[in-house]
Amino acid sequence: MRMKTSHKIGIGADIEEIARFERARKDPLLKKLFTSRELSYCFSKKRPAPHLAARFCGKEVVIKALLQLGATRMSFADVEIVSGKGGAPSVSLSKRLAGRYVAFVSLSHARSYAFACAIAYRLG
Repeated sequence: MRMKTSHKIGIGADIEEIARFERARKDPLLKKLFTSRELSYCFSKKRPAPHLAARFCGKEVVIKALLQLGATRMSFADVEIVSGKGGAPSVSLSKRLAGRYVAFVSLSHARSYAFACAIAYRLG
């Protein structure tokens, strides 16, 4: 079912296998998917793959939520998942989107999977 763009709330959920990110350290695609700040955070961890998978999920779900609100021409570069107060993830949107939308994300990972959900609002 296609949602009308008049809605002011969008949601998204995604799950990814962590194994997809186990050998990603030298994959050139990483620089297209993640910002340098996201990569620095993930590779500062003893095991980066769960953090990469969770942030990938986070970016996916924010994009899904924003698309429901009528956002267009979106890419992974438009969404950055950063560590907020106390380490909780928060969303930083590109300048093109930041004045029109706000998004919140929750990330989680277990042994084999990473999960994220997001809610987004259209401002105004």
